[in-house]
Amino acid sequence: MEHLKRHHGIQMSKRFLEKLTQMVGEFWLQRDDGEAQRCLSDKVIPLAEVACERCCVLADGTMIRADAEWHEIRVGAVCGSEGDRTRKSSLARFGDVERFGLNLWRKACQCGYRGAPLKAFLGDGSHWIWNIADTHFPDAVHILDWYHLAERISQCSNGAIGAIR
Repeated sequence: MEHLKRHHGIQMSKRFLEKLTQMVGEFWLQRDDGEAQRCLSDKVIPLAEVACERCCVLADGTMIRADAEWHEIRVGAVCGSEGDRTRKSSLARFGDVERFGLNLWRKACQCGYRGAPLKAFLGDGSHWIWNIADTHFPDAVHILDWYHLAERISQCSNGAIGAIR
């Protein structure tokens, strides 16, 4: 708020800014969900806004504290590239996995996923992430992220060493 006042001459209360942010966020969330639902019900694939050679889709989840409670938020990113041109898009959502997966698929299609010869999906070991990968990105190479891969190797090696002792 101080930045708006100092650099742009705009003065508003914290309460007004919170309400404005909530209204704009709800508008875009409803718009995104509506577009995703139309694609599903009309069996229409979203048009690619760009063509790309490579497209990588990433998904993860994290916990955030809001309204004095902990909530899981799902985050996703799509990066499509061709030559030196790159198109990136991201989203973060509270709520159910199916809705998140559908919106991530729509974003990926817009970034050129369907026409890309090289496709990858990167995620951690969560079952909900691999369900999205299997449902919406079955033709992508599925990659377990490095941290979780190292964690699994460590668990296996500790189990093997424990079994030997």
